[in-house]
Amino acid sequence: MTGTQQDWQDFVARWAKSGLKEQQAAQSHFNELCHLLGEKTPTEADPEGKFFTFEEHLQKATGGNGRADVWHRGRFGWEYKGKQKDLDAAYAQLLAYRGALENPPLLVVCDFLEYRIYPQWTNLSGKPYIFRNEDLLTPEKRGWLLWVLTDPDKFRELLDEELH
Repeated sequence: MTGTQQDWQDFVARWAKSGLKEQQAAQSHFNELCHLLGEKTPTEADPEGKFFTFEEHLQKATGGNGRADVWHRGRFGWEYKGKQKDLDAAYAQLLAYRGALENPPLLVVCDFLEYRIYPQWTNLSGKPYIFRNEDLLTPEKRGWLLWVLTDPDKFRELLDEELH
């Protein structure tokens, strides 16, 4: 991870006081996370938007069209909501998108203050890993976000450890 502790403190403070709405802030927030974690943003990694992109257009399982805020094939679908908005509704929205997103192993919802990572593997607990923005000051929670971006199977290993 490339972000220093001060970089993370600045990030946490900036997003704690941000008054931006979801549409104004989601891509900036995600891009900042990528840079702090030392990973490429969707535009840097996939300029054509074929496997890692913002605003992936899709058909919902419940009918109609939708857009996933961030999607990485084989890794995750990510839905943002504005601060203090209903993250359970965001998760339900991602569940409706899951098939069109090729059933990623992780579904992530975030309101800029709270993050929830929902593993989607069959026969393993789907309980979310939940943490707050200020928890990003700890290496463990930053590691969880890095796993989302680079190695979702780490959550499967974590779930297996929790069962034994």
